[in-house]
Amino acid sequence: MRKTESRDVALVQVALRVPNALPIRTEPSRKLERVYVVGTPIDERLRSTVTTGIVSGIREDGKNSFIQADAPISPGNSGGPLLDEFGNVLGLSVSKIIGPGSEGLGLFVPIKDALEALNVKIAGVSSQS
Repeated sequence: MRKTESRDVALVQVALRVPNALPIRTEPSRKLERVYVVGTPIDERLRSTVTTGIVSGIREDGKNSFIQADAPISPGNSGGPLLDEFGNVLGLSVSKIIGPGSEGLGLFVPIKDALEALNVKIAGVSSQS
């Protein structure tokens, strides 16, 4: 297992047989790009829930960047993928901003940042940033 608190991500190896892994896109997200979020919001019976939205912006928090999207996320979505329209992983759900008057403020760790923080190299994946 690998983990890093600075990016709030972890890599856990489990014994699953998956015929095809999701492809990873390390190129940066673009504002107004359509995205999809997959997760298990609130209850295991809701696993594989998919929501959609757009990238609202790229936000900086000190030295970390986040993809902001208006696709709904809930407790239980953390760590689930943010996908582009072709099914490529762009990021990982990490949090949402809640409070009076706030809506559609989901934050996602860019997958490139998560992989770098975990010191993970993916064969055949190159960054064009």
